[in-house]
Amino acid sequence: MFACSSTAFSNPKVAERARKIAYGNLTCLGRHTISGMITSGGHQFVDWSSFYRLFSEQRIDISKLNDTCLAATVGELDDGMIVAHMDDTIIKKTGKKIPGTSWRRDPLGPPFHTNFIWGQRFIQMSMAVPESRHKACQARAVPIGFYHYFLRYR
Repeated sequence: MFACSSTAFSNPKVAERARKIAYGNLTCLGRHTISGMITSGGHQFVDWSSFYRLFSEQRIDISKLNDTCLAATVGELDDGMIVAHMDDTIIKKTGKKIPGTSWRRDPLGPPFHTNFIWGQRFIQMSMAVPESRHKACQARAVPIGFYHYFLRYR
């Protein structure tokens, strides 16, 4: 995956750091924080500033990374049928100056009483990749896009 998406990173060192963080994300237990991903990847005794800079500046072109995921997923499909899933989620925030935040209906609240939370709305798209070439079989959903709703559709 990372070999195909080398154009999404500003230089090879950034691509290597992103690969290390991705491996740490796969092996991380509990909350997936940046420090948790660094330590699960086995880099707890090195300087962490380069890993944090990876997220603080525009070092990764997310649209190119999503395009690579989409192209690899479509390459796995052998027939012309594409099945996609879309879901939205609300991430709770506390800052009133964060872009795209507003009062949203709490999806975890009871149906007889509307609760509101302050948060950002994101939309995730996944594509279904079937296990076999038969028409009726189980499929694995591969995420191909994660978009901030406010910035993407306004």
